Amino acid sequence: MVHSEPLPAITVLGGVGVLLCCAGGAGALTFKGARAQQARIAAARAEFFPPASNGGV
Repeated sequence: MVHSEPLPAITVLGGVGVLLCCAGGAGALTFKGARAQQARIAAARAEFFPPASNGGV
């Protein structure tokens, strides 16, 4: 048997809301991870290439 009745609007809106929340959470975690990676890269760069202490000449 094929169910062809349209879904109630509240069900559709609820599903879209859940998807948006999941996407927002994933985006926030990705941004946080990227910031942490940049901090690790900066720390490694400072360790291997210390700033010049000769007055920038």
